[in-house]
Amino acid sequence: MHLYGHSHGTLPGTAASIDVEGNCFGFRPVAIDEIRVRLAENADAEGGGS
Repeated sequence: MHLYGHSHGTLPGTAASIDVEGNCFGFRPVAIDEIRVRLAENADAEGGGS
């Protein structure tokens, strides 16, 4: 899992990485469980989900 910030939402999310910049999550704190859900959604979009 790779978490990126200060990229202003310009990085594409993948099954292994996600942009956690404030504007990507509505400028609110985000729990690791929510990040894991978003990573799983990215995996599904890539065709690699279960």
